[in-house]
Amino acid sequence: MNLDETLHELCQAAVPAFADVAFVHLYAPLPVGDETAAPHGVLRLHTTDRAPPRKAATGGTGPLPPAADTVQAAEAVRPAATGPLAKLLRAGQPVFGDRPGIRSVVAELLGVANDPAAVPPGRRLILAPLHGRSHAMGSVVLIRGPDRADFTADDLIVASQLATHTALGIHKAVLYAHEASVADTLQRTMLPPSLPKPAGVLLASRYLPSSRTAQVGGDWYDAIPLPGNRVALV
Repeated sequence: MNLDETLHELCQAAVPAFADVAFVHLYAPLPVGDETAAPHGVLRLHTTDRAPPRKAATGGTGPLPPAADTVQAAEAVRPAATGPLAKLLRAGQPVFGDRPGIRSVVAELLGVANDPAAVPPGRRLILAPLHGRSHAMGSVVLIRGPDRADFTADDLIVASQLATHTALGIHKAVLYAHEASVADTLQRTMLPPSLPKPAGVLLASRYLPSSRTAQVGGDWYDAIPLPGNRVALV
């Protein structure tokens, strides 16, 4: 399963049954393998999912309340290595939006750092770090509209399970993509830089790997001139 499929599964599980909005930020570049160095650089918005408009639970006819429907996320965030956001992601534990000191962190992810009051109030927001085997990989922000009940302590456990499953999937997808890239590079380096030009024969070649899912093809080849104006093709 690749990265996009992993995050699509997360959104399918979370929206709309569990939350009305989900934002997923990932470090760019993502750490590979079991390296222990803390990731640095930029958190980029990778995936956004929203529940379709619906009638309010109170019987109204309007769409989802603006507090959830209009919330946006920052396209890119550059957290300080020792700042509260980076520390929270390294800790790996999901938190409610009403936890002391969290509003400014969430405001940074939502792109409203200068206006923390724009963050959905109370326990209508959960920030769950995406933590791999040994490092932070990003975060998922889950938001409920005011027409739904607040998140509960049990919901925090569910968010933790979703984040853990997703982080492990991201870890595997990134590692697989890295190994596939190494294998592809190795195959290309094994190809001869040029083909011989025997008399009476015109040789041409092309590297054509198979599909991404099969990850095979592009086998090594060569052309060898033989006595008697013969050519061996490998």
